[in-house]
Amino acid sequence: MKHNKGFTLLEVLIAMAIFSFGLLAMAQMQVISIRNSTSAYQRSVASWMAYDMTERIRTNREIAYTGSYNCTMTEIIPAIPPDCEASLCSAEKLAQYDVNQWKNDQRYLKNLPDSKASIQVSGTAPYYTLQIDIQWQDNSSYGNDSKIQTFSYKTMI
Repeated sequence: MKHNKGFTLLEVLIAMAIFSFGLLAMAQMQVISIRNSTSAYQRSVASWMAYDMTERIRTNREIAYTGSYNCTMTEIIPAIPPDCEASLCSAEKLAQYDVNQWKNDQRYLKNLPDSKASIQVSGTAPYYTLQIDIQWQDNSSYGNDSKIQTFSYKTMI
């Protein structure tokens, strides 16, 4: 009786098939990881955007209580605000400037496709609430479907 040493062609083919399925699974996990990273990054950008406006409102708190910062997602913001960096502005003009700068900031717009935002300051003294909602199109979802993501931030000012 003769003992064969080594592998047969069939064993090698089966091992290669198992190995290639493993590689395909790892590639798919990499794709999913990239999609999830993109989605997480967009949520971080929305969070930075909300915190940015919160700090702007807190520095101009008295005028925020009057509703000067309030805006809806569909509201068109004028493209040319008063220039409060070159000269002093009134509190109302500073609010208009802040909202304009915030809604047209390219750092946010290029990272949040089709983004929209709303700001709502409400309440009575001394308990005013700030609600910021930011929506964007998340194209990193599975398949060809894209989802509208919403980040909501609520705090007392």
